Amino acid sequence: MDLYFFQIEPKDVFLFALSAIIGWLTSRYFSLREARHRELAYACESYIVLPRYLKNREDFSVLFQSERLGNPAKVELSIWNSGNTFLQPSDFATTPPIRVQFKGQRILSAQIMRVSRDLNGFSISGEGNVLDINFKS
Repeated sequence: MDLYFFQIEPKDVFLFALSAIIGWLTSRYFSLREARHRELAYACESYIVLPRYLKNREDFSVLFQSERLGNPAKVELSIWNSGNTFLQPSDFATTPPIRVQFKGQRILSAQIMRVSRDLNGFSISGEGNVLDINFKS
């Protein structure tokens, strides 16, 4: 049976220490980069309901609750969490609500199209040209 003894040289200790430090720094960088954060994001899209050739015709009109509309448009406002952890109700101020104001426009109807998780009691209400976005605490 042969026994081998290795002699550790100073350059080997230096290389081991250097690779350990580089490994620790790399793992620290990636763990901080993936740190948990919450980020509310939004997108707004507007669609014209009437084609141009129908806008100014006298023999054609669009009614909403018996009221004639001049140039109606559909606006989709999407709000989502682009972070990598859940939004908690305590992350939002309960009063005043988040408020979106549409200048020169009037909100006829507001509704929630889709909710992925109903954990924070998301609700909306629209009146005049103001849309209020509420979160239940």
